[in-house]
Amino acid sequence: MKKVQKPEDELKKLQDRETPRFTKAILEYADAMLSKSSRGLDDAERKLQELIASTLFLSDLLGRRRLLLEADAVKDRPQPGNPGIYSFAEKEPKLYVAPVIPRVGFESAAKDLLAREPRLKAKAESIWELYRKRKAFVLGKKTTREITAKVRDTIAQALREGETEITTGKVIARMGGWSEAYGRTVYRTNLATAYTGGRFAEARDPDVAKVIGAFQFDAIRDNVVRPNHKAADGIIAAVNDPIWNYLSPPLGFNCRCSLRMVDRFELQRKGLLKGGVIQRSPKRIPFKAQPDKGFSPMRADRKLYG
Repeated sequence: MKKVQKPEDELKKLQDRETPRFTKAILEYADAMLSKSSRGLDDAERKLQELIASTLFLSDLLGRRRLLLEADAVKDRPQPGNPGIYSFAEKEPKLYVAPVIPRVGFESAAKDLLAREPRLKAKAESIWELYRKRKAFVLGKKTTREITAKVRDTIAQALREGETEITTGKVIARMGGWSEAYGRTVYRTNLATAYTGGRFAEARDPDVAKVIGAFQFDAIRDNVVRPNHKAADGIIAAVNDPIWNYLSPPLGFNCRCSLRMVDRFELQRKGLLKGGVIQRSPKRIPFKAQPDKGFSPMRADRKLYG
């Protein structure tokens, strides 16, 4: 029997997707800027915003679906004589296989996901409107400012190096490596933010809240994990604990960390559920556990939804 995929595994699969669409959109904006075509610039900016919106939308839905699957796995069956109170089976519970994220456009992937998870359909339209009308506009503007600054820096560097003929092709060629790296950063950071935001949002669903009481911060403990991210690894706190206001993944650009669902039965077994109140573990958070310097700390759902 296949097990429910872990959030960090699903997020890694998403983050490992190729980013040529972002790289292409970035270079198209740079090309339109250099050609001084206002219509072309508007079209390139709109395309970039739509790409950001689609990315956020798909990742948000996946974060929500993952939490629903985790809650379903806990709701094994009602305890005898206690209808409505779920028991956590020590044996492997009923599990649900995650959808394969196809290597197709984000729009097609989102459509496929909604077909597999009808519970998200009622929320999907409002989520899409939020990302398309508000978040994609803000993030798109920020991205185009970065591209504009890079174009100017590239031209300035070429002039300093003695080039007399600054063509669009030469500028674009010089930006190749940067655009790929920057596109990957935009893509991965937006994915992680929306994925975590979707998990927080879905945790407020009454059916999910019956069994999910807390999250645990999970860092990938390998040789490239950042020390401040590693310091946060293992922290367990209630879904609405203030700690998530500054320790909600991502803690920086290209962050690979995630939040693991902690059900009420696990909390009880660990002695963290006392009189219905969830105890934070550890009670004193390590000093090093904090976002990267210069990265805005805010709970992912509040950063996205306001």
